[in-house]
Amino acid sequence: MNYKLSEKEIEMVLRSGVDARVRYFIHKVADWECLWLMCDDQDNLVTAYDATNKECILVWPFEEYANMFFNGFEEKKLVKKIEVHDFLRGYIDKLIESNIYVFIFQDMESHGALVKADVFQHMMEDELVKYGDYGDKSCIPKSRMWKLDPIAKNWINSKFVKNS
Repeated sequence: MNYKLSEKEIEMVLRSGVDARVRYFIHKVADWECLWLMCDDQDNLVTAYDATNKECILVWPFEEYANMFFNGFEEKKLVKKIEVHDFLRGYIDKLIESNIYVFIFQDMESHGALVKADVFQHMMEDELVKYGDYGDKSCIPKSRMWKLDPIAKNWINSKFVKNS
């Protein structure tokens, strides 16, 4: 079953601030159990750099938002849908190991929330527990349990740099 975004929802979400978009992202990804990533034509994840030169991957809650973001690029960028549990099991450790950040849900001006991969992992795990998709909270170490609001103060409100 696919979620159909309404024009009103798209417009409202794109007009909201970074904090609201991140909350929307976390909720929708946990609810629909998938996210969208930038990849190349061989399905390899593509990294980018933000304005502070931090290497990152770009993520969106729905394909429509990702495609809107890439609308201004000359060459066609590809986005790939991945199941959230597969992402957390198969990619997150490598991102943490490589110090690659996660750039969450850019708006049309390319602003988004840049978070460390381990913070992204904790955000998703915390939300997935609420949906019953991550067992009980005992599977997440106490040191990794946190609330969204305090961590938001540490987000880097960043801007993705489009290469010309």
